[in-house]
Amino acid sequence: MTITPTTSPELSRRTFIQGSSAAVAGAALSGALAGMTVPRVHAASLDKGPGMKIGVIGCGNICGIYFETLVQFPETEVVGCADIDAAKAQSAAEKFGVEAKSVDELLTDREIGLILNLTVPKAHFDVSLAVLEAGKHVYVEKPLAVRFEDGQRL
Repeated sequence: MTITPTTSPELSRRTFIQGSSAAVAGAALSGALAGMTVPRVHAASLDKGPGMKIGVIGCGNICGIYFETLVQFPETEVVGCADIDAAKAQSAAEKFGVEAKSVDELLTDREIGLILNLTVPKAHFDVSLAVLEAGKHVYVEKPLAVRFEDGQRL
């Protein structure tokens, strides 16, 4: 079988990466939720229904695709975001209708079960370790850590 590359105005590198990121996030969240018994809820009652509450650490360029994708999963609800730059966190919070918090507030919030670590790669290890030590699930894009030893430790 020969696969011939095509060019299409509908499929650019950017849209491919965005779509792939959304698919990976959805697959990861499905895996995180697989062990839970979560009744399906109508999207309109999401804020009142059961499910996984999510916090986002890192409000840079990639966070928007996660916010936009997660609303498609009625058993999830992004409830807060944080960034080393408080203005970025506040901007994302206003744009996506969540609360801007500090990292410590996200980690100590008992309702949040999953943290999306969307920080820069050199911060992946420290943030992921803090999330795990707080007793929460963590999703992080590659690389898991910059140093092999740190990846093994996680």
